[in-house]
Amino acid sequence: MKTFKKHKKKDDVFRVLYAGTMSIRKGSLYLLEAIYKLNLPNFEFVFNGHISSELKPLIAKYESKIKFLGSRPF
Repeated sequence: MKTFKKHKKKDDVFRVLYAGTMSIRKGSLYLLEAIYKLNLPNFEFVFNGHISSELKPLIAKYESKIKFLGSRPF
């Protein structure tokens, strides 16, 4: 069993990381809309992965609430 180091958090922001492909088929638009409507304080949604071409024109509305990293290896 692998043990992980505990790191002290440097801020009070609650972050959620989504890693994978975002597409309409996966229901990603529902997830984005829910996060946008919740408007939670001290919350950051970070997306790492590919965005399907049919979803790209629809995500501009959410860019202020969601941090899109693009496809990056871990």
